[in-house]
Amino acid sequence: MKKSVAIFSILMGAALIGTWLVLFLLGNVPALASRPLQSGLLLVAEFLTGVSLIVGGAGCSSTHGGACQLSWSR
Repeated sequence: MKKSVAIFSILMGAALIGTWLVLFLLGNVPALASRPLQSGLLLVAEFLTGVSLIVGGAGCSSTHGGACQLSWSR
């Protein structure tokens, strides 16, 4: 279960960044010209989310004790 969560997190982070990268390179982000501030902030938020997913997935899959343990028990 832990490994599948890590793989899913890494894949979703890469897909998120990859999708925006492809859209940006193809010039398929029309809101960037009409609303540059909002679009820029959206891109920053999406990039940070993608990086967080990748780093979290890598930390979850690592064998050293640096990753925090999440638990639902009290």
